[in-house]
Order: sequence, then C-alpha cells, then structure tokens
Amino acid sequence: MIENVMLIFADSHLADRSWVDRAIEGDAYFSLEQITKEAVNLKVSAVIGAGDLFDRQTNRANPIAVFNQNIDRLQEAEIPFYFVQGQHDMQANGYRWPETHRWPVSLNNFTVGIGPYHVHGLDFTPSPLLQIALGSIPASATIGIFHQVWENWMGVGNPDGRFEEISSVIMGFSGDLHKTVKTKVTGRDGQELMMYSPGSTAMQDISEPPEKYFLVLRDDGTVITRKLKTRPFMKIGLLATPDEADQLMANIGGLVEQQWDLTANQGYPESVRAPLIRVVYPHFLGDIGRRLRAAVAGRGHVFEKELPPEKLMPQVSSSAGLMAADDADAGTAATLDLMLDEYVETQQIGGYAETCHRLLSSPDVPAELRKMRDEVLTQETADVQKDEQA
Repeated sequence: MIENVMLIFADSHLADRSWVDRAIEGDAYFSLEQITKEAVNLKVSAVIGAGDLFDRQTNRANPIAVFNQNIDRLQEAEIPFYFVQGQHDMQANGYRWPETHRWPVSLNNFTVGIGPYHVHGLDFTPSPLLQIALGSIPASATIGIFHQVWENWMGVGNPDGRFEEISSVIMGFSGDLHKTVKTKVTGRDGQELMMYSPGSTAMQDISEPPEKYFLVLRDDGTVITRKLKTRPFMKIGLLATPDEADQLMANIGGLVEQQWDLTANQGYPESVRAPLIRVVYPHFLGDIGRRLRAAVAGRGHVFEKELPPEKLMPQVSSSAGLMAADDADAGTAATLDLMLDEYVETQQIGGYAETCHRLLSSPDVPAELRKMRDEVLTQETADVQKDEQA
C-alpha cells in the first residue's frame, strides 16, 4: 500500500496582511488551516515548511498565535513538523519563530529519517556560503529542503546558487519562487536530481499565479500536487474600447456577487471571499480603476494597470486587418508591441514572448513559421546525434 510520507509547503508568509498597502486579510491563515487539516486527513508521517513561514522578522502576536494553533493540531495527531528559515523570517541568533512552540524542529544542517527518506535541510544561506553548504550535504541524504533564489528558476538578478551545485540528494524542495514548478537536472555528484517549488500558499502580489498548492511526497517517490482553496481572482484582461469598458461596469457587480455566493457555498471564511480583480486598459479610456471600484462597491479589490500613451502606430496595409495610422483613434491606441507584452505578462507565457514578437514583426508570417519549424527540426536532430554519441 502506497503511503503519504511528507506534506511540503513554503512561503505561507503568515501575517494579518501580506499586502503592504491593501486591506486584504486572512488569506495566509486560511491556507495554513487547510494544510494542517489535509496533513491529518492524509495521515502523513511529517509536515515540512520550506521557509518564509512568517512574513516578517519582527512579528505581532496574531500570526504567532495562528501558527501555534495549527501546530497544536499536528502535535495532537502526532505528526512531526520540520522547517527551514527563509529571508523574510530569518532569525540568526536564539530561537527561531516556529520554535515559539515546542513541537517544530529546525532542519538547518540537520538530517532526519522520515519514512524511507533521509531529509537534510538548510536555512536561507547567502552565496558563496551556500556553495560550501550544498557541497557538504551528507552522502546519506536523499531529500533536500531549501529556501533560496536559484538561477535555474529566476535566471536574472542576483541568484544565490544553482541546482547543479547540490550534492547527494536525488530530490529537493525549495521555497522562495512563489510558483509551483519542477525541474530535472544533474547534481554535483552526477546524480539525477528533481527539484520542486511548492509555491506560495496565497497570493502576495498581483503578478503571481492565482492557483496555489502544497505537495505530498509518497513512499514510492511520486510527488502529488494538491490545490488549495484561495481568494477568487478575476482577470478582466485588456479593455480596448469605451463600449467594452461600459459593458464591464454594467456587469461587474453581478459577477462579483457570483464569486461571493460560490465561495460561501464552498466553505470559505468571509474574510477571503472578496475577489481580486485585475484590469488592464489604455490611457484613453479614462479612469477605469475609479469607475470599477465604484461599481464593485467594496465587494472586491481592484488592481488596475493603465497603459501609457504611445506614438502613432506605423502605417500598415488594410489587408492585414489592422488600423492605419491616419484612422480616427490610431493616435490614442496602444501599440501592438505593448499590447503583446501585456498579454504575455498576464497570461504568464513569458517563454513565448520572443516568438510572438518575431511573428509580429515579420512581413511574411507563413514564411517565418516555416523558418522557425526548420530551426526546431535542426536542433532536434543535433540533440539526437549528441545523445547517440554519448
């Protein structure tokens, strides 16, 4: 019989308000309550928090009390709780915040046996100390728990380290990314290494994916993704005309009430029923944010993005079906490039941005598609030959 060994989550950012300038409350607490309930229902052998369990290094009483109430439930069910620290809740000296309760155990530079696995953890560690720590993971360890900015996932900025520097373990779980992803690489010792990001447990920023999860590692090595109930998210998309804006204002109140009814029927607490509403619009449509907030009447949280004025769109042939520069509204329309960038951002398909812009700028789209196909086939052939030579 397959058993559920570990429940892993990260980036709960426990606080009354995780949003700095918004009265959005209760999300982190609701997600933690679900995680605790599921851990008991699934009869896992342990629960692991992969960093940034708290939103701040200095905390008020309420997030500590909520955390301890949930740990009480795990202790009553005799389910151990292990954790590592992230940048947000790091305590360099003395007690760590989870240790305000006697049940949690720090995994920092510590290896523990859980089911068939040997689990080793590291608190957030700045580079280059991280490289030393990753190379010093005990040979017996099979699972790694981290909270770092990884180059493999972030790619830009100032990452702490790379997966290829991780020794010993064949599976790792890391907080910090706020997205649920997995990546297979070859580790420092030549081992096949699968890295998982559970993602955050509730939205901390409007650019995050609205779907949130925790992970369950089973004794056969499989990792199950379990979805959390989270605050509703309504993505309006890009408004283009005054008629679309007027239609939205007429309908948004009813749509918001539908979300309230749906979440009430699903057992959401009232504090997390008001949806997040994301709307994007060009500047010439006026103050859409103000109109939308008035239409919602306090029943939702509006996040608007106004696209700035742009230069006239270049003249294009009428056969392309696009507006010419001398048409009436061309001077106030957002450029296609800007609209494409916004679509790529809101749809979270950044990996396709280069392809989309390449097609948009091509005078002969069918020919460009054929060229792109040939490039892919050439690369695939080269990869096959490389594998055969290896």
